[in-house]
Amino acid sequence: MQVTGTWKGNDGAYYFLREVTPKLVKVGTKPDSGIFWKPQSEIWWVGIHPELKWVNVFSGERANNVIRGNWANVPKGQKAHKGGELTLNIGPLYQTFGEPPDTEVLLKTSKHDKFGCSKWEPIDRKAIPPLPTDFEPFYAEETQTGGWQCDDGGSYYMVQSRPPHGSTKILWYAENPKAGWAHVFRGKYDYDRFGRVEAIEGDWCDVPVYGSANNGILRLAVWDETQDQVMDRQSETGGFGGSRWIRRDAQTALEVIVRKLECVEVTSGLGEDEPYFVSFSVSLNYDGGKIVETKDALAANSRVFDDDESMGSGAVRNVGLHIWGSRLTRDDKPVLVPAPIPFREKAIILLGLIENDGRSPGKVRKSVNFVVSHALVAATSNDSDYTTICQTIHKTMEDAIDSACDVGIADDERIDVDQIFLSHEILQRARHEPVEITKVLKGDGGHYKQL
Repeated sequence: MQVTGTWKGNDGAYYFLREVTPKLVKVGTKPDSGIFWKPQSEIWWVGIHPELKWVNVFSGERANNVIRGNWANVPKGQKAHKGGELTLNIGPLYQTFGEPPDTEVLLKTSKHDKFGCSKWEPIDRKAIPPLPTDFEPFYAEETQTGGWQCDDGGSYYMVQSRPPHGSTKILWYAENPKAGWAHVFRGKYDYDRFGRVEAIEGDWCDVPVYGSANNGILRLAVWDETQDQVMDRQSETGGFGGSRWIRRDAQTALEVIVRKLECVEVTSGLGEDEPYFVSFSVSLNYDGGKIVETKDALAANSRVFDDDESMGSGAVRNVGLHIWGSRLTRDDKPVLVPAPIPFREKAIILLGLIENDGRSPGKVRKSVNFVVSHALVAATSNDSDYTTICQTIHKTMEDAIDSACDVGIADDERIDVDQIFLSHEILQRARHEPVEITKVLKGDGGHYKQL
């Protein structure tokens, strides 16, 4: 009896099982016949509770009427991650002596496995009610556990699991109801010679939630620089369609605003400084492990605090300068709206504080944007790493401001240029609540703090 099909568990969940064609496995030798082989098939499933109290995946092997493998909750359900080993027997439900069974069931025989279901019975697919197809997943920091989106249009619910015996494993359940496919994946990390994770390699198999019935091998590149936020396909078999994965929480729209400026100390003039900000921001991407520029650089400047003689020591002014977001046009006016930062800690945001004398920040901004944008293109074209790119455009921005001031574009003076670093912790908090970052900028024109 093949177990491919739909099953109802006594835990209230529906299970979609797939048995892949048996293979011969070496189990030992016999004195008279040499190597001894026996048939063994792979078993895959996804178990979905109709209220999404939990969703679990299983991958294992069948030998005769015994199924052994590993299971794990994936973050589509409400229960946090659990997992372990599981053993099932395929046995008759009702059988009269000397007659074949009316039907067969799956019975759990392993103990102390924390798996809630103990018996599964076949059920007609048409008798299963519509199941929820989307859920806000739970996340585990510094792991791949969470929800991911792929360019195949599917939603991926991934869990990083460490069984009691063995190395760390990656399991996921993925689905695309519109395209009519769902599959389960199991894999493990592949490390480079320095002990760093460089790839995930494993097997995938469609499960009969919908109509697809493919399976194969998949290898994903895990770029260390992306902090486990992005993965790219390196190779596949079986016709796997996806090629790039990005964590769903990395796609949350964010904005960065300079909202307040405080003058700590005036080091020149008579307390009549009229400063303003010029910012430069860009989103970097990865293509084959190389950094490339994928979002147009954004440059903006705040208003000049003109005719304000009180920007001396201790003065505080609101700024409201948006320096991260997507550039749109509304009512014929350019505006910035929140935008995602898929490669966390790889966005570059530079903030320059300038003492205004000529009152022409717009000209300075255009000059800075032109010069720094060209430097950025050159740096990414040379396969530079992130640190080198940051250092290059930081120095370029300082020189561009000085040059704009010196050649008469504006009779201004650069106070300072600094970078805003968006760490993993900051980005995670910012997706739920505003986060304040304090930067200290100081130079010949004064000593300031900005939030």
